[in-house]
Amino acid sequence: FMNYYRKTQELAANEPANFQRLLDSVKNDELAYMKNSAAGKALPKDFQSYWTTFLKYSVYDATLHYPVLHEMIRQKTQSIQSVAPELYTVTRKTPAVFDDKNLDIAFYQTYVQRYYSEMLNANGLTNMISGDPATGVQDRSKALAQTDSALHLLYKNAPPKTAAFAAGRLIATDAKTWTLDEVETRVAEYKKHFPKSEHIAVLDKVAYDIKKFNPGQPAIDFAFTTLEGKSVKLSDLKGKVVYMDFWASWCGPCKGEMPHAKKIKERFKDRDDVVFLYVSIDDKEEAWKKGIQSMDISGMHTRTPGWGGEIAKLYQIGSVPAYFLIDKKGNFVTKNTPRPSQTDEVIRLVQSLL
Repeated sequence: FMNYYRKTQELAANEPANFQRLLDSVKNDELAYMKNSAAGKALPKDFQSYWTTFLKYSVYDATLHYPVLHEMIRQKTQSIQSVAPELYTVTRKTPAVFDDKNLDIAFYQTYVQRYYSEMLNANGLTNMISGDPATGVQDRSKALAQTDSALHLLYKNAPPKTAAFAAGRLIATDAKTWTLDEVETRVAEYKKHFPKSEHIAVLDKVAYDIKKFNPGQPAIDFAFTTLEGKSVKLSDLKGKVVYMDFWASWCGPCKGEMPHAKKIKERFKDRDDVVFLYVSIDDKEEAWKKGIQSMDISGMHTRTPGWGGEIAKLYQIGSVPAYFLIDKKGNFVTKNTPRPSQTDEVIRLVQSLL
């Protein structure tokens, strides 16, 4: 499976004219191998049917995600700002083939979750947030324009179990960047469509977790040991503004943000009531310390090894870098804390808290 998946991912480096042909070729090779293996052997028909369906949806899933993956490979980065419109010609050809009996197939799950979102992307409808950088006021009237359309289409067109799964997964996956009101509104709508869904418990947990990180909520306290060996609690820093950065020495985007962070720290270098707290998820202490030294990262440092580290779990860190801004009262300030590369915005926010 992993070898096949790797092949389909690598094919995204090709231009649209060749991608579909090569993708079909890889799929057909797998089908031929299965049929040859089955010749003269008691290969269960149920397995052959499952594998054929699995391969079909692997192709659909690959064509849905082709534009972004192609650009990630071409640009050699996971931070894609835009996608060439012509790449979506591949996505638009992906058919809508929904069937509840396929929900145990991994590729069917990812396909149904993102089908309408990617189709809307292909046709120019995206989630949009605008605002005034000077004031930090956001216009979120179109923040979930694509998401709401995708959910509506799932509720309307997909069979019941598929719709319940895909809509639930879409909300649960994307909700981390939404406001609490936005989450609660979508979860309430979901419950109207599927009042007995097994996914409701997960969505309620998502809403609860979002509330924990909502602006004005107390920052989740934790104890840690600094680079110098001092025992500290986050709550010990009350009375100071804390800009918290989850990072790792192996993380390219994390390292890319460090020069921008230096500019922000320079702006507040004479303030003893502003703390830059770095929480590394490096597994190895040596790599952590070497990263701090090589990038000359000033500030307060601690380490919570791996994704399963205590602090990383408390703050639900699923990717790095991740940032949190905490005011002098020890409360979260923003839902989506700007990165250091959004230098003016970070400076404005910190300054407003002093």
